[in-house]
Amino acid sequence: MPDKIFIEDLKVRVQIGVIPAERRKWQTVLVGIEIPRPLGKASRSDRIEDSVSYWDVSKAVDKLARSRPRRLIECLAGDIGREVIKIFGVKRVKVSVKKFIVKEARYVGVQVTSRS
Repeated sequence: MPDKIFIEDLKVRVQIGVIPAERRKWQTVLVGIEIPRPLGKASRSDRIEDSVSYWDVSKAVDKLARSRPRRLIECLAGDIGREVIKIFGVKRVKVSVKKFIVKEARYVGVQVTSRS
């Protein structure tokens, strides 16, 4: 199994929705991040410089999500993937976004993989 850093169900407040009235209100979505990365060096050195800080990733995701309204969670997922690659210099990131808009479903969501 390859090494990875992951964040599951990060609560993020966003303005998102196809209908303008939906975009006007803030909603909570859950974001998942998966960054494949060799972690052997960090597991021996105990240095954050040999890894990627999940704390810093979480803060960057929150800031990006709040930065502007969007229509689609697909767009939000893609924006997050590109930002994580840009800021943290990783080669690949998998992003999932869960939204609570369909009352008959626990949630709806997307998963997007971005590559550098």
